[in-house]
Amino acid sequence: MVPPHLPATSRPMYSAERQMHERRAKAKPEATLDTLVAMITDMRGEISSLRSEVAALKQPSVAANPLVGEPVTDSGDDAAVVLLKAELHGLAKCIAETKLEIAAIRPSGPAGSDDHITIVANELDAVVAATEDATQSILDSVEAVDTMAQELRSHVSNAYAGGILNDISEKMTAILEACNFQDITGQRITKVVNTLKYVEQRVNAMIAIWGEEAAANDISSPKEDLREGDARLLNGPQLDGIGISQNDIDAMFG
Repeated sequence: MVPPHLPATSRPMYSAERQMHERRAKAKPEATLDTLVAMITDMRGEISSLRSEVAALKQPSVAANPLVGEPVTDSGDDAAVVLLKAELHGLAKCIAETKLEIAAIRPSGPAGSDDHITIVANELDAVVAATEDATQSILDSVEAVDTMAQELRSHVSNAYAGGILNDISEKMTAILEACNFQDITGQRITKVVNTLKYVEQRVNAMIAIWGEEAAANDISSPKEDLREGDARLLNGPQLDGIGISQNDIDAMFG
């Protein structure tokens, strides 16, 4: 609480101000001219002291530490800045490495080539299509065999032969049921393809943020194929519309 002889203020009072107000409170009303002159002289000295205190407050942050008597430095702030710079440097390095890895996914061949994700998705789509075609061919053949067995049964009176025809029909039914694998595997592979396409969209979005030219500059040269012998020749079947067709090969040797 502020003493009654001191004025209320929102800031702490300087020692010179406090002393001046205390003298004024103790001064008698019948003060003489000499007393007033002395008070004015004291006020000038107090104002000079006040100016010195204000000037000291305006000095830089390096000040005397009242506890240890040594200058207070900003070593803590400097350490924080050094740590922040180190973290930013590490973050920039991680971003650069991520850009290189993502750029490696992009095609390194001629313009218009598909990236690795698109190639894998297309290969899986081709697997689904090939298994579907093969399964349909199996189903057609099984149905044809079962029809022939039914027709043959109507012309056979021998019990033994009839039993064999019944066994054939049962085996054909088992084959038909086993062909359901195509639906299950097709659905699972389709989920994988959709996931790859989702990843491709995210990769393309990040590349769009960095810019196509920046991503192209980050693409490293294609790695040398270190496979030897037959392993170097085994690249799997080509997708439709890619590579040399059988007709082209026949024409070369024709």
